[in-house]
Formats: sequence, C-alpha cells, structure tokens
Amino acid sequence: MLWLQILILILFIYSIVIILRIFFAIYIVRINLKKTIPFNRYIDNSNHYCAVIGDSLAMGLGLSN
Repeated sequence: MLWLQILILILFIYSIVIILRIFFAIYIVRINLKKTIPFNRYIDNSNHYCAVIGDSLAMGLGLSN
C-alpha cells in the first residue's frame, strides 16, 4: 500500500504544479494585454478603410471603431 500512497502524492504534486502554471500563464497574458494598444494609422484625405485580421484578434484586440 505504500506504493499507492506514493503514487497519489506524486499525482497531487503534479496537479498542483499544473494549476500553478495555468495561473502564471493567465497572469502573463493579463500583463501583456494591459500593455498593448490597437494599431491605428490615420491618412489625411482618405475615405478607404482596411481591417486586417491576424494575431491581434486572438488577443482580444482589434479595431477601435
């Protein structure tokens, strides 16, 4: 029965490590989202609009209007 207790302990420690890594990843993403701003470029006398879909869409960013 000792091997079963050791196995349960290892699984518990592994799950704690995985949970901490998930929280750390969420923390890093939140820090990066606070630093980023949508890219805007204004050209005078232009009535044309272009929206580019890319990696910024996955981060929850995009066009401001």
